Amino acid sequence: MKNPLKNLDPFILSGAFFLLWAFLNTYLDILRYGIDQGFYWWFCNLALIGTAFGLLFKHRGWLTGFLSIACFTQIFWVIDNQYRVFTGQNLFGLVEFMYQPGLPLDEFLLSHYHYFTIPVALIALIHLPQQKSNALLLIAIFNPLIFGVSYFVFPATQNVNCIHEPCFPGLTDWAGPLYSFLFWFIIFLVHLAIGYNLENFLVKKPLSDQFKTRSLYLFWSICFLACVSATFDTRYRLSLPSFKCSSTQLPDMEVNCGFTLDNNPQKMLFTYKMKNLKNRRQICSAYFDLEGQQIPLHQEFRVLEMENKRLEVVLPYPAKSVEVTLKASCREELSK
Repeated sequence: MKNPLKNLDPFILSGAFFLLWAFLNTYLDILRYGIDQGFYWWFCNLALIGTAFGLLFKHRGWLTGFLSIACFTQIFWVIDNQYRVFTGQNLFGLVEFMYQPGLPLDEFLLSHYHYFTIPVALIALIHLPQQKSNALLLIAIFNPLIFGVSYFVFPATQNVNCIHEPCFPGLTDWAGPLYSFLFWFIIFLVHLAIGYNLENFLVKKPLSDQFKTRSLYLFWSICFLACVSATFDTRYRLSLPSFKCSSTQLPDMEVNCGFTLDNNPQKMLFTYKMKNLKNRRQICSAYFDLEGQQIPLHQEFRVLEMENKRLEVVLPYPAKSVEVTLKASCREELSK
């Protein structure tokens, strides 16, 4: 009996798997944070998408181009995550978003694609036919495009791809247009240099069958270690306090929980929305209901006619897992 699995193309399989992973990650980013916030536009997620298409179409240029991006951006993430797994502390602070109490578990699990993008793209390039690609041209196009959109389209407060200020805590004083230009220019040169060297090593130098076989064994070993690390990381994450919020609706006002982001050490930024269903201004006060206890958020603020108002408040990390209900009390603003 023939084994149907032998006819399956590993590039198509891995490409489809990565594309599904990228779709789920992007979908959740847009669903929970909004298309206007740009969370799906981070280099790492774009590298996942680019690698997926590179695998599906066996395109050396896409693989090399996005691998050069991932080599610079994701290595810092992996180091920081490994440090957190083994010590419970931050090294760079790049992965703190994964451990802030309000991050849903599905997003936490999906974030571990960072472990796999680099080894998958690299092993694919090793086993594809050695031929020159248009990787440097693609880097020259995509790098300015990605940074340009990050800077001009999305809110500076989200600092997508660290374009408005450094992502490393303690260096935020460097923020400003000069920083943004120099940061982009240096990263652009680094990406071009990595892409050039990848092309030289993987295209110009003959790769023996023995090298390809050994690289495949190393690849599977790395994937195994990544899965083990992600398992320990998940157990650690589940041991931390969590924060869950439930929305409510008043007769004339929708009160909707939004999302949380890491803000300062042991503090998170909570975002919520108040949607006025009336054609009249209302004065509202918002609060959490925690087991019958009211925890004030914002007091006596105005919500305009039919306005969908977004509010933010910095909260401390809870000492234990909590489930709160977001509530509000509103009244019509008296006409002057």
